Amino acid sequence: MHKRAQRGMTLIEILIVIAVMAVVIIAVAPLIRTTWVSWITADRRDEILETGRAGLSKTVREIRSAYDIYQATDTAYLDYYPHWSTGSAGLIYRFNYDAPNVDYEFGVATPAFSPDSLAAPVDSFSYVTYTRGLDEGAARGRRINSIKFNLAVSDERRLLPETDHLNPIHFMSQAYLRRSREGWQIADNLNFSNEVYRFDISNGDSLCFKAYSDRVDPSAMINRDVTITFGAGNTRVLQMDYYATDDYFATCCVANQAPCNLGGDPTTDVDILLSDGTEWTWIRDQVRVQN
Repeated sequence: MHKRAQRGMTLIEILIVIAVMAVVIIAVAPLIRTTWVSWITADRRDEILETGRAGLSKTVREIRSAYDIYQATDTAYLDYYPHWSTGSAGLIYRFNYDAPNVDYEFGVATPAFSPDSLAAPVDSFSYVTYTRGLDEGAARGRRINSIKFNLAVSDERRLLPETDHLNPIHFMSQAYLRRSREGWQIADNLNFSNEVYRFDISNGDSLCFKAYSDRVDPSAMINRDVTITFGAGNTRVLQMDYYATDDYFATCCVANQAPCNLGGDPTTDVDILLSDGTEWTWIRDQVRVQN
């Protein structure tokens, strides 16, 4: 009886236990794998959402509060004037997509772009601009009213085939620029009764500039400048007067006399800056002058 009580397991019993364990493992394995895949997928999705939101939310916030768009000609980057900058220099900032490094960047655009990484890795970045006609001033001109953004982000590690449907996730949003009465007009007299686009220096035509903006306080102006640039970097700076009756700033000069002697150059760039130290409007355009 004592020897029989200490007898070990037979080979058949061991094989039966192994078979039962194999059946249990085979039955449970899909559940374990499904749980693991779900966890990995959720982890990758969180990474993608964090990357996409970090890039797009910053972009939308800045553009919604920007006071103007400087350049929107290439869908890989966008230059704008942010509301939180001060002064007339270094106001231009850029959102840029660095395709070779799959990096979405943000930083000062001028005089040299000095970016910081805002979100990475990013598969692609693009945008579409929408414009509206001006109600005042250059009625046939158009300004950007809103911008629709599309930013695509993928799982950079791609550890599992089951995460392919995450590659990429598209983040889309639309930013409407601040609406205000803002614009400018050029004419040959202070009446600004119609729009004039051709100026003849030989006839002694006047250049009259008018600017208006609800963003500035006329009683606290520190800048109300018209900067005229022509030729090889030649500039003329005029100070605008405030006309309270119609609430605008304006000034005039004769095209062939100081300070508007343009030297016979047909291409003239015009920058108009209105600022009360807190809010500002900066308008840039080009005038064609006929000799």
